[in-house]
Amino acid sequence: MKVVCAPSSSLHNDYGNIVQGKIPEMLEMGVAVGLGSNHTSSGIIDIVLEMFLASKVYKEVRTNASVIPPERSIEIATINGCTLCAMG
Repeated sequence: MKVVCAPSSSLHNDYGNIVQGKIPEMLEMGVAVGLGSNHTSSGIIDIVLEMFLASKVYKEVRTNASVIPPERSIEIATINGCTLCAMG
């Protein structure tokens, strides 16, 4: 399974992925979640901003400051992204 977290796209288009999505739970289960951006819809192509959003928005909706810590968002953007590419 391949999963991509694109927080700016969800915020921009009101998809509900942050409130209803299960990205933090999938990460805890060991699913390799990558980080991305849907430039055509959100206009954001800055991976650092995507990492910032991923490490903040889920904290807010889960009211849990330990959800997706900053170092985890770096893993999502780097190691997990490479894993997804290697999976083909």
